[in-house]
Amino acid sequence: MAASAVAVASLSRSHNRPPAAIVSSTPVSLTPIYRTLDAPRRLFDRVLAKMAFHNRREYRELIQRACDHVGEPKLSADSIRTIRRLDPQGLGIWILAGIQGQPRLADLCRHLIRSPGIGPPRVLARSLERALVGEHVCWFGAPDGFVALTAGSLITSALAASLAAVALLQPDGMQLWNPTLAHLTFIGNSIQATVSAFRRVFIRPFIAGDTAARLAVQAVNVIRRAMNRTDLMAVDEQLAHEAARLALTSAHAGCTAALELLDKPTDHAVKSAADFSREKLASIARTVDALASRLQAIHRPETPAATNALIEHAQKVIAQIPNALRPWTINLQEGSAAELSASTDPLSRRAVELALASSDILETWALLHELMLPAKSTGEITETNCRASKLAWAPRLVSSLACRWRSHEVIDALRQLNDSPDQSVSAASCIAALPHGSWRLHRDLWNLIRSSESSVLEKSLAFQLFWRLEAIRTR
Repeated sequence: MAASAVAVASLSRSHNRPPAAIVSSTPVSLTPIYRTLDAPRRLFDRVLAKMAFHNRREYRELIQRACDHVGEPKLSADSIRTIRRLDPQGLGIWILAGIQGQPRLADLCRHLIRSPGIGPPRVLARSLERALVGEHVCWFGAPDGFVALTAGSLITSALAASLAAVALLQPDGMQLWNPTLAHLTFIGNSIQATVSAFRRVFIRPFIAGDTAARLAVQAVNVIRRAMNRTDLMAVDEQLAHEAARLALTSAHAGCTAALELLDKPTDHAVKSAADFSREKLASIARTVDALASRLQAIHRPETPAATNALIEHAQKVIAQIPNALRPWTINLQEGSAAELSASTDPLSRRAVELALASSDILETWALLHELMLPAKSTGEITETNCRASKLAWAPRLVSSLACRWRSHEVIDALRQLNDSPDQSVSAASCIAALPHGSWRLHRDLWNLIRSSESSVLEKSLAFQLFWRLEAIRTR
């Protein structure tokens, strides 16, 4: 036995490996070894960071370098003071100044939110993308604000339909048929989305709104028939005039629907700012209705001066609609649809974009209303209520918008941006919908930046989220 053991030992030494008797079957963890070897470098970074922290000029250069690496502008003096309080030793800024080539938080979240099949609906995804780039987003509105915005959307669509009819009634209107068709298509979509959102929130029919949408769609179909070039030019012109008549009739129906929502008596003797704004919207609806009736009566503007007078009057009207919605803190952001670039009429383009912006806000409110409203409280189980429990992004999104989030939940969402698809989309929705930050969240973000256990990507994303929340706070 002793001889065999000596033979095994000598054979093992001949192959430069330990004897089989002393080989351990338990794997050895190298993490403590790496931490021990990395300790001098971390100590050296702390010393240099503290020296830079007490050098005002060098510290500002480090902050500017960290902002340049993530593609953000320079922080304000107030934000720099906040960073000095959250990072008293300067280690976080020292680490961030050396991180380069990391993806931007907005681009990463935008890519996840647009995930087909598992991401939020398109209208909600557009709102989240606007929130990511720092735009003001109207997430919630009071019931009277929803009604006022519905009326404003119908009025704006009616005015856009009237301007489209003016283009169709021009002697050389055949050259404007393509952009007019695009405008009428967007107008019909906007009215349909507005009426659908109203029905989903108030759960009752909206007949006047349905009539306006139906007439707008009919005008689109007629102008498409005129553009087929299968009939004589005179017949095409007659079809264009018929499309203009349908557009003006749709405008009249839209104004009637708006007045139906706005004309209701007040319950209190002293009128509020919302009451005056509601009366102003009703006055604008009557003005747009009178404008459409005048165009429908004359069939064609007599002279270019008459056309310019109508356009000037419409320009004054369209400027009053966003102002009338201010008591409900509704900020209409005009879109930038590429399909409208062919239009040569900036006034018509602005009217269509305002109508689309209004319908997008209404659709977002209706969707959030259904997600937050339990099925048993509505008396019926809708399709959205059935799907709400299966949507991975819905719980976190609702918690963020309702300000029910906690600091550790946001940190977990930041770490899960590279997790499974469902978790990543849910985390991106949570981060994009954050309405504001908190001191505890800022402190936890900087703890994540300074931590030796967090990855380089997590450090960069944490700094970008801090920058975004600071921009919201100082806005």
